[in-house]
Amino acid sequence: MPWYANIVNFLVSGQLAAHWSTQDKRKFLNEVKNFYWDEPYLFKYCPDQIFQRYIPDNKVSSVIKLCHPEACGSHFSSRKMTAKILQNGFYWPTMFKDTHALCKTCENCQKVDTSQKVLLYNSRLHLFPEKLRSK
Repeated sequence: MPWYANIVNFLVSGQLAAHWSTQDKRKFLNEVKNFYWDEPYLFKYCPDQIFQRYIPDNKVSSVIKLCHPEACGSHFSSRKMTAKILQNGFYWPTMFKDTHALCKTCENCQKVDTSQKVLLYNSRLHLFPEKLRSK
């Protein structure tokens, strides 16, 4: 059962789990008001006025592959990759942990030297080792 099954069951049927306490029901109803179910996708309306599509567990690896080595991705850090995933409108609860685990095992991510300084000049990327010196 996916992690968001309770949300979808409520949005489709309008029924809450019978075994929940009053406090659990109140918390759930407060959280679920920002969700929207459009078969077969679950969306959340976020405070920044962006709809994020919630991803089931079996689709996580394809989203990470899309946002890591493909055209819209990069080999920099797990935080930047997570930001790229969020910018593309996707979300799942363990995304920070999953992207960190992938970056730890990615050979290209480990090769990126974070001590290098980056300078954009005439729309081209230039890497400078160590510090930039001024005359």
